[in-house]
Amino acid sequence: TARVSTSGGNGGTGLPHSGGPGTGWSDPDPDSNESTAVAQLTPSADLRVTKTNRLSTLAAGEAVTYWMEVVNTGPSDAGPFDILDPLPTGFRLTAARCVAPGGSCGAERRDGSRIEWTGATLRSGSAHSLQLVVEGILDAGVAGEIVNTVSVLVPNGAGWTDPDLSSNIATDRDPVRQVADLAITKLASSSSVIAGTTTSFQMDVSNLGPSRATNVLVTDAIPAGLENAVWTCQALSGGRCQVDAGTGGIDARVDLEAGGRVRFVLQARIPAGLEATSISNTASVEPPAATEPPLEAATRRQHDHEQVR
Repeated sequence: TARVSTSGGNGGTGLPHSGGPGTGWSDPDPDSNESTAVAQLTPSADLRVTKTNRLSTLAAGEAVTYWMEVVNTGPSDAGPFDILDPLPTGFRLTAARCVAPGGSCGAERRDGSRIEWTGATLRSGSAHSLQLVVEGILDAGVAGEIVNTVSVLVPNGAGWTDPDLSSNIATDRDPVRQVADLAITKLASSSSVIAGTTTSFQMDVSNLGPSRATNVLVTDAIPAGLENAVWTCQALSGGRCQVDAGTGGIDARVDLEAGGRVRFVLQARIPAGLEATSISNTASVEPPAATEPPLEAATRRQHDHEQVR
């Protein structure tokens, strides 16, 4: 505020001016002799966010954790602001948490497609940050890549500004692999069989995960000397038989969710005149030769041995 005083002499200038008694002049509008300038104070804070799952590739069906951190490089304290994390397709949220040394996480809200924190605050300086963790599970059949982006937003009318919005977005991007742990177990109807009778073998084929496995090949050649072989395939939890039954040796494909299982039963007649003293039988399960995306799985074999009487 600046003021023009009307008191005192003419300072030797010879010019009359308003001032008090004996000056010889007056100011008709003394209210205009004072002026005030007001400067608006707008806080400014540069927020920066980072995001990572600490992985270079993901496996469909596995658990994934994302870590995010928001820092304020100043110069002012920041707030309120919002943190928005849309969930990528194929990612199922299981847990989320936020800790705020030097600030406040605000109110958490979540639904099936995103999680957000609104009304957050953060003091300026490297000693303060918001630390957020989001946990979830990838769908067993997800493919391609998972892209997860978090944004820090300054609401309209927040009363402060962020001078560099380019640092308010962070993205984690990872390719997804299909990985399945295939297994097969084999059980004979008896450890000792009699020539001239029928014997059977039961095989359970399973996928221990974490990814879905489709078009998996199951094979079981008929042991030498056996005849009239028939087989069936039964879908158990999470499994599907592409063919339900057949004759001769097993050469069939199945589809298995993570944790899925199918059961094969192979029956064959032992000729009365079979000269062999034992029957050996081996079954195997293996991933398809080529899939898109490729399925990472090892071939598994199971062997069974019966004595012939």
